[in-house]
Amino acid sequence: MTRHPMVCISAALALASAWSVGPADAALRQVAIAASPAVGGGADGDLAYLQTPTVLVVIRQDSSRHEYAVPTGCVPGALTNDVAALTCPAGPDRPRAPTILRLSDGRLKPVAVPPEIGDLGVVSVGAHWLLGDASFYTDAVGHFSEGIVAIDWTNGGVLELGRDDPLGVRSYADLDSATLRRRLCAPITRARYGGGASDRTRYAVVSKIGPWVLQSASEAQWLQRCGHPERQRFGRNASAVLGVDRVAYLHGASVRVRDLRHGTVRSIPWPTRSRPVIALAGRRLIVSEPTPDGKYVIYGELR
Repeated sequence: MTRHPMVCISAALALASAWSVGPADAALRQVAIAASPAVGGGADGDLAYLQTPTVLVVIRQDSSRHEYAVPTGCVPGALTNDVAALTCPAGPDRPRAPTILRLSDGRLKPVAVPPEIGDLGVVSVGAHWLLGDASFYTDAVGHFSEGIVAIDWTNGGVLELGRDDPLGVRSYADLDSATLRRRLCAPITRARYGGGASDRTRYAVVSKIGPWVLQSASEAQWLQRCGHPERQRFGRNASAVLGVDRVAYLHGASVRVRDLRHGTVRSIPWPTRSRPVIALAGRRLIVSEPTPDGKYVIYGELR
């Protein structure tokens, strides 16, 4: 286990709660009892979770385990191979704001947020940009609207992706690109989110890994492959996530994983009392099951 200058060594993990039902699948094993759901690296094979309120654990693709000290109240929102993006308390005038944790040395970098943004929770992160759900103050008496904003955490650039989303239907927000804009592969275009005045964004939010594009708009999600017009739609509240040659989603009382290379679907019964949180770390499925005492039992496909 790698230790960093800011590492805080934690006590042993608590015993598993007898309440937890767990998966009916031998490939998934219990990873931890955690203080937060796990987030996956998407294209990277890493995962992260809070072991305690002040210790973040990152498990790399090679199964090496790393611990980092984080401020109380911060929770992991997204992960790449180089950084973890945390959503942290930011004071009375702004409930939450992002902080970048550099995985190479454990150093923390608070991200500057424009004053008109009252609250911001991290959704995803890349080499240059992070994407967040934001609340915008619209007047002096505290009325606000909701939207999606991109912030360049390397230099402070900000781009609102709300009703005036400048990327258009044929481009998407590539968080690894310094310019943010990346052309979508034909024939895929970003779908309209809707036409109402209260829309959070004009266009669907896009996640792209390899030739696969996952679009999310309100409760609707669909998957499409570059060069193909067909769309694979998911059910309402499927919470689909994209990984490397995999897409995982909720379907009734089960967690499903579709192998995008072969088209096969693996269904894992999940008779939980609460809705699990799913993530993909590369090709590995990670499931976080909430417990009544506010913790999470994390299961994963780990070597």
